[in-house]
Amino acid sequence: MANKTVKKEKNPSKSKERGLFRSKDRRVKKDLKRKKKLLDNKEEDEEKEIIFSGGEEHTDEEMELFFESRKTVKELVSPLGVNPNPLDHMVVDDNGVELYTMCFYVDKLPRGSQFASTYASMFNFPGVTSTVFIEPLVDGASQKQLDKRINQLDAESIAAEKEGDRNRYRKVNNKMADAEQYAMDVETGDNRLFKVAFLYVLQATTLDKLRRIVSDFHMVAREKTVECCACYSLHPEAFLSGYPTNRVYVGKKGLISETPVKWHYFDKNALVDIFNHTRSGFSHKNGIFAGHVLNTGQPVLYDVYDSSHSGYGVIFSGKTGTGKSATIKMWSTRYIDFGYKIRSIDFDARGTGGEYSIMAEAVGGINYQLKPDSKNILNLFEVDVTDEFDEMTQTEYKVLDLATKKSNLLRLIMTMIKDGREIEQFAQETFIKRIVLDAITECYNDRGIYHGKIESIYEKAKYVVNGALSSGMVKKQLPTITDFYKKILIWEKENTNDFYNEPYRIILDSMKEYVRELYYCPSCIHFYTREEFESLKKDFEGSCTDCSTKIVEIHGTKPYFDGQSTVQASLDTPHINFDISQIPEEERSVALLVCMDFMQENFIKKNSADPRKTQKMIMLIDEIHRGFRYPEARQFIDDAYRTYRKRHVSPWAATQALKDFDGYKETQSIVKQATTIILLKQDFQDKEYLAKATPLTTSQIDMVCELGGDLDNEEDQKERKGEVCLIDNQSKVAFIKIDYLTDSESRIVETDMEKVRMMYKGSSNVA
Repeated sequence: MANKTVKKEKNPSKSKERGLFRSKDRRVKKDLKRKKKLLDNKEEDEEKEIIFSGGEEHTDEEMELFFESRKTVKELVSPLGVNPNPLDHMVVDDNGVELYTMCFYVDKLPRGSQFASTYASMFNFPGVTSTVFIEPLVDGASQKQLDKRINQLDAESIAAEKEGDRNRYRKVNNKMADAEQYAMDVETGDNRLFKVAFLYVLQATTLDKLRRIVSDFHMVAREKTVECCACYSLHPEAFLSGYPTNRVYVGKKGLISETPVKWHYFDKNALVDIFNHTRSGFSHKNGIFAGHVLNTGQPVLYDVYDSSHSGYGVIFSGKTGTGKSATIKMWSTRYIDFGYKIRSIDFDARGTGGEYSIMAEAVGGINYQLKPDSKNILNLFEVDVTDEFDEMTQTEYKVLDLATKKSNLLRLIMTMIKDGREIEQFAQETFIKRIVLDAITECYNDRGIYHGKIESIYEKAKYVVNGALSSGMVKKQLPTITDFYKKILIWEKENTNDFYNEPYRIILDSMKEYVRELYYCPSCIHFYTREEFESLKKDFEGSCTDCSTKIVEIHGTKPYFDGQSTVQASLDTPHINFDISQIPEEERSVALLVCMDFMQENFIKKNSADPRKTQKMIMLIDEIHRGFRYPEARQFIDDAYRTYRKRHVSPWAATQALKDFDGYKETQSIVKQATTIILLKQDFQDKEYLAKATPLTTSQIDMVCELGGDLDNEEDQKERKGEVCLIDNQSKVAFIKIDYLTDSESRIVETDMEKVRMMYKGSSNVA
C-alpha cells in the first residue's frame, strides 16, 4: 500500500482573513506610494511656484520675509517690540521707529446726536485709528435694562418729592417719561437697545508731538460735548482691542481687572448717527492729476473745463503756509502741458520777485516786473479792436468797444483818486466823476478815436519790415495819464464855476503821483519838454518865458501806468505774468486792477468768443480781495468776471480766507458762480460763513478748519501741507492731498526762499 501524504487543511476562516490582510496591506502600500508621489509632485510644483514667479527668482530677503522665519500675516505686520511700562502711554517699536501711543475711550456722550456730524470730526481726525464695538441686546435683556432704569428713576423721583426739591423732581420725571417711552417701543418691537463702546488710538514719533495731537483731539471732541478719557495703565490692552479682531482685551494682572473701554446704551436711532458718511471719492474723466483722496488714496483728475461745469471760475482760499501757492503753481504748469495759456498777476513778494515769476520763466513764458525804476509800462488808456461772435450766423466780426473801456477807466481813475478814502459830499463826488469822464472822452477825441469806428484806431505810417521800409495802417499812439493830467490843468484854469474848484483840486492832487514827467507854467498853462526846461533852468532860472512864473516840475512816484505800453507778447505765449510784488504794498491794490484791465484788453478779449475757436485760458489773480475795499474796484472786478465767462476764460482767484468775499454784493456773486472752490485751512471764526456760502456739513467744516495741521509746528506743517477740500459744482465735496514731483516741480512750486536758494546751488531734494 502506497504511502499517502495527507496535507493538513488550514482553518478556512483564518486563511481568508490573512488573505484579506495581505490584500489590504498591498492596497495601503500602494495608496501610500501614490500619495507620496503626489506629495512629491505637489512639493515640486510648490517649489517651482515659490522660487519662480513671473520668470524671476525670489530674492533671499523675500524668502526670509514671507516663507521662512515669518509664517503668518500676524507675524508679518506685528511690531518688533512694545514698551508697556509707562502708565499714561505706551511705545511701539515699528522697525526701528518709536511710535508713542495713547488710547482713549468715550466717557460721556451728548444728550442728543446728529447724523454724520456728532462723531465725524473724531473719526476723521488726522492719524486717528477709530474702533466702535456694538453688541445688540436681546429683547429680554433690553426690557430688563429699561425696567431697572425706570425703577432707579422712580426711586429718585420719590426721594426728590420727599425732600421738596422741585427742580430735581422735574428733571427726574422728564427722564422717566423718556425711559417709559423707550420701554414701550422695545416691548412692541419698534426699537431695541445696543451696547456701544468707542476706542481711539493716536500715535506720534515723539512724546511732545503726541501730547499736542492729543490736545487737539480733546478740543475737537469737546466741541461736540463728548468727553474722552485716556486708558490709563491699560494702553496695551486698549491697543490690542483697536486691532481688527472684534475683541476687547481685559486687563487681569495684579490689582487691575477691567476693560479699557466704557460701554454706553444706544437705541437704534442713536446708533445710526455714529456712522461716518462724510467720505466720498471724486475725479473727472479728463484733466490734470491733482492729488489723492485724503482718506482712500484714490487718484484725482481735475478738469476746469469739464462738461459738468456750467462755468469756469475757481477760488483758492487758505492761510499762508498751508500750500495754496504751491497748489496753484503745480496745477498751472500741468495745465500748460495740455496747451492751456496762463495769464497771472503776482501780488506777494518772494525775495526780489513774485510768487509766479520763476514759474512763468520756467515754462517758457514771460515775466513783466513793475516797479518805480522799471522800463515796463502798462498804459492805463490801452484799448484795441476785438472779435465778437454772432450766434445766429455763426460768424465773427470786429468791434471797437470804447464805451466799456471808458467805463472801466472811470472806475480805475476814481479808485486812484479816492485811494480808499470816502469823499464827504455826494455832490463833490458827482462833480469829480463828471470831470474825469469828460476828460477821458476828450483824450480819445484828441487822438481821433471813437466808439464803434474800427478805422479810427489806425493811421497811415511808415515802418521797417525785415530791413525794408514799408507803409500802411498801424495802431495810433494812445492817450496817457500825462495827457489826462494836462487836460485837467487846462480846464481848472478855464473854470468859472466855484462848485468845481474843489473837485479839480482833488483830481490834480491825487493823480499827480501817477504822472511820469511833466513841466508846466501854473499861470499860463504852457507845457515844456525836458530839454526846454533844462534850457530854461540855465537861462531863466526855471521861469516861464511868457509870464516869468516859476515852472512846476512833476516826477510822480507811481509812474508805472503813464506812457505808451512797452509790453508786447504773443497770444501763444504759454504764461504771461505781471509781477507787482516790488511795488510798495499800499500801492499794489490799484496796480492789481490796472493789470487786470490791461490783461482784459490785450489777452482776454482777444480770446475768440466762438466756442469752436477759443483757446483754453486761465486768468490767475492773486490776493484779489485786496481790491474789495474800493466800491469802484468791486464793480470793475464784477464786470471783469462777466467778460471772462463770455470769453470762455477760467478766472482763478486766490485769497487768505473765503470770508474775504463776504460783505459785498459784487464779491458774493463770485463765490456763488464759482464752479470749483479749493479750501485749505480756514479760521475757526469763519465757520458760520462757510456754512452759509458752501454745501459743507458741520463735520466737513470742522475738517476744513483742521486741514494742514498746526501752523506753529514746523514738523506738523511739513507733513500735512497741501491738504485741501475741493467743492465742485456746489454739490460734490472731496478732501484731497496735493503732492508734487520733487525733482521736476520743486523749483517751480517751492515758496521757501532758503530751499529755493539751495536748489539753485544744485540740490533739488525738497520734500
